[in-house]
Formats: sequence, structure tokens, C-alpha cells
Amino acid sequence: MNALCEIKSKFVNSGVAAEMVYRTLREAILTGVLGPGTRIKESDISEQLGVSRTPVREAIGRLRAEGLIQSLPTVGTVVSDFSSEHVLATYVPRAVLEGAAARLCATSATDAEIASLERTLEVMEEPETMGSLDNLSDANFAFHELIVMFSRNDYLRQLLQQIWAIVKMCRVSSLMYPGRVQEAMAEHRRILDAIKRRDSRQAEEAARAHIEKAHETRLRMVTDSRRSVGQPLSWGE
Repeated sequence: MNALCEIKSKFVNSGVAAEMVYRTLREAILTGVLGPGTRIKESDISEQLGVSRTPVREAIGRLRAEGLIQSLPTVGTVVSDFSSEHVLATYVPRAVLEGAAARLCATSATDAEIASLERTLEVMEEPETMGSLDNLSDANFAFHELIVMFSRNDYLRQLLQQIWAIVKMCRVSSLMYPGRVQEAMAEHRRILDAIKRRDSRQAEEAARAHIEKAHETRLRMVTDSRRSVGQPLSWGE
């Protein structure tokens, strides 16, 4: 069974074929199964996933709109390859959007939902999670995604999903920077404490400060890389 078919098995109950193809391709791109520069051919995808070209074409259109794939002259449709500058630019809107989500979450989240945020942070602090960058990154995104979900604003969620997709494709996390994990943990706690107090203003400020700090860390990583090897950090690895 090829890699796409394995991913497809997670989305077989997604309803219409176009949705299944979209989710399968998106997951393959975000996890690196389809890496930057990989050609996306309708005929190949159609054959591998056992669907007609129509749902494949629809899925490709959605992924192109999100910026995850692009069409290049003489090459065709390929998975996008984002530069460090492109990735860094996402942090400006991300800080605003995640700040707004935290503000809304502070007033709209139920007590049970706030408890689930607490459990997510506890998972992040477990030795098993701390010992694996992949596990830590997954738990980190889970915390952010829950806040946005509990904000109950679908527009915020859709916009942030596009931004998060670009960040996830980078394969380089700001949590890799020395001391950043401990800083991020403390920042997450400040966000959650404000949400628990139902303090929407403090929740927004804490969330924005957290993303801005991550942005600063990314900038340092790029600068350090350029100084050490004389070229930009490869965000696709």
C-alpha cells in the first residue's frame, strides 16, 4: 500500500470524494510525505486514490487557494516551497488572530473546555512529551487549536489553519532553540490563567506576546544559521 493510500484510510468517511482527496493530500503535504517541489499530477493521484479526476481537480484547487501547492511554468503543479522570509511573515497576522481567539475563548469556553486546555498543557509537561520534539510540537499545536476552537469563530479558525499549515510545513520549530521550550511553557500558562479568570484582555495580550516571542526566536534562528553557514536556514527540512 503506498503512502497516500495509508493516509486515505484516515479519511474514508469524509463524505464526498473531493473532501477525502483534499484531506489526504493536505495531510501528505503537512507531514512531508509530499515534500516541497513534488509534482502533483491529476492522473497519478486519481489512480492512487481510486477516484475520478474531478474530485482530484477540486481538491487541488482548494490546496492552491491555501498556498500549499502552486503552478510553475514548464513544470506544472508542485508542492510549495516556502522561504524563511515567507514563514516569518506569517507571524504578524498570526499574533493578531491568535490574540483575538484567546480573547473570545476567555468569555465563550465552558468550564469543561477550559479543563481540556489544562490537560493539554499537562501532556506537554510530561517527560515523554518533552523528550520528543515531534510529540512536543503536536501537543503545542493542539493547545493553540483548542483555544481557536473554543473561541467559536469559524472565520478565525479558517484563517489560522492556513497559517498553521505553512508553519507545519517548515519542519523547523522555534521550540528547537535553546531555552525556548521553558519560555513557551510559561507563556502558555499565562494564557490559560487569563482564560481561567475570564480576563479577555489579559488572554489576548498573553497570546499575542507568545506569538511575538516565537517570531523573535525564529528570527534569531535564521540569523544564527546565516552567520554559521553563510546561507538561509532550510525551512523544508
